[in-house]
Amino acid sequence: MSMMQRGFMDEYDTWVTVMLLAVVAASFGIPYALARNSCRVKWADSGFQTDYGVIAGCRISKDGVHWIPSDNYRGL
Repeated sequence: MSMMQRGFMDEYDTWVTVMLLAVVAASFGIPYALARNSCRVKWADSGFQTDYGVIAGCRISKDGVHWIPSDNYRGL
């Protein structure tokens, strides 16, 4: 392989790697951001603090110390 062809392949490999990383980041980042925002918007007018985690999901708290899953809260 000549130096010119090798340089092109190095650039191509770099481009493919960057695009692959961008797709992977978007595949995980966008759904996480949407879920976190959905949690915040759902509880915005309730007076609760919200927190979202990948494993814990949407959680709410009145005092910022004791957190419960938002699905477990029943308002009267």
